[in-house]
Amino acid sequence: MRRLLSVLSLTICSLHAQDDLAARGVRVLEQKCWGCHGPNLAQSGLRLDSREAALKGGARGAALVPGNAAQSRIIQAVRRTGELSMPPGPKLSDAEIAAIESWIAAGAAWPTTAGPASPRFATSGPATARSA
Repeated sequence: MRRLLSVLSLTICSLHAQDDLAARGVRVLEQKCWGCHGPNLAQSGLRLDSREAALKGGARGAALVPGNAAQSRIIQAVRRTGELSMPPGPKLSDAEIAAIESWIAAGAAWPTTAGPASPRFATSGPATARSA
């Protein structure tokens, strides 16, 4: 019984950590990227408002490589190390870039909500970013 409780506690802690990573990573995308790559506008054919859209990518290919931040065009663009420099204007802060990198490195689970107070994360399906 004690072992089962330990496993359950570790699972809950892991889910909470995943919850936090996804919420922070997607929140940066929502605040800094969706204006040009969201539901109302998809410049270069790229939308970043769902996991599926980021995986599909736009004119330059996939924007997101789950588990591999360095290979993700999103990171190359926000770090301004590749052919793109995004977002236009001021560079994202180091903390914002780190939030996106950590989220992608952890597998890029996308936040969805089962109800107002119970966030869940998916590796597929429509996305509804929760606000924090």
